[in-house]
Amino acid sequence: MSDEGTDINRHGNLCICIRFWDQTTGVPCESYVNLLNLKNKDAESIFNSIVTDLQKKNIDLNKIRFVSFDGAAVFSGTHNGVAARFLNFINRSSVRLSLFENIQDIFRNQHIKLIQPGDTRWLSNSLAIRSLLQSYQSLLITLENVYNKNNEDSAEALGLYNILSNEGTAFILHALQPIVDTLATLSKSIQTKAADFKQLQDFVTSALLRLEQLKDYCSDDYIAIIKTIQKLSLTSSTNRISRSSITKDKWQLNVNEVFSTKVLPFIENVINNIQARFEHSTLNLLNCFTIFDMENLNDNKDYGDEEIRSIQQHYANDIDESIIHEWKTFRTYLLAK
Repeated sequence: MSDEGTDINRHGNLCICIRFWDQTTGVPCESYVNLLNLKNKDAESIFNSIVTDLQKKNIDLNKIRFVSFDGAAVFSGTHNGVAARFLNFINRSSVRLSLFENIQDIFRNQHIKLIQPGDTRWLSNSLAIRSLLQSYQSLLITLENVYNKNNEDSAEALGLYNILSNEGTAFILHALQPIVDTLATLSKSIQTKAADFKQLQDFVTSALLRLEQLKDYCSDDYIAIIKTIQKLSLTSSTNRISRSSITKDKWQLNVNEVFSTKVLPFIENVINNIQARFEHSTLNLLNCFTIFDMENLNDNKDYGDEEIRSIQQHYANDIDESIIHEWKTFRTYLLAK
């Protein structure tokens, strides 16, 4: 459900709500999703804004059963209105998904759903890359089939096919997997309930060492990646180009150049980013908070004093030295317990 309006500043806004069935209570529920600022108020812009926002929130558009808008032409137009676009989008999405799954069956691949990566979560990036690579060949053939249907999706399918069938693109996507997997491992080690700040330095060091290994083009990782790409059929049946026309040396040179100009700088930027976020002083500060772990508590009369002082100095603008006396009182209470 959605409606568009203009505020007192003459800015176009779009409100999005959803009605869903609560599987726990069996009761229909309505929920506010978002209020979007609209730059354009045509049907295509509104439709794209709604779809993009719902996809970012991992709402499966294929499960939409109805749409509800007001009677404005931009929403209710029979052919190009927002409602008509949703109906067309849902029908075409289910057909494409069915085709994709059928092709996965041909290659004896597990039915894997492509995942929309999140902007702030390395774990979702890792899962998105992994799902893409596991279905790479099936995805290429699906795009080729959609293109051959010669309908309104053909141009977009051909564009995506040309991107994914490019050997440089294929190499970059495959090279991303060990990189984002390393970052996902670091992210999970920090976010677990059992995370120990004392081990954070070890987690960071391990991630940095792994990333340093990935800077070596001759490592086993890239040897395996190149072999995988060479097994892929990266040429379309509609425009078949003999792979023999591209010499192995030239192909290796092209991939080497992609590694040097794209992959290597990305790895170095990631390393620099991690080092900036987890510099030695930051790790020391985080370690100070381990005094609040009751498993570390002991009857040392000075227990935690140094750590509290470091915390106070770091947050001097917000915390004065009275916190040191408060800590000593709190420590006495803990020891009495």
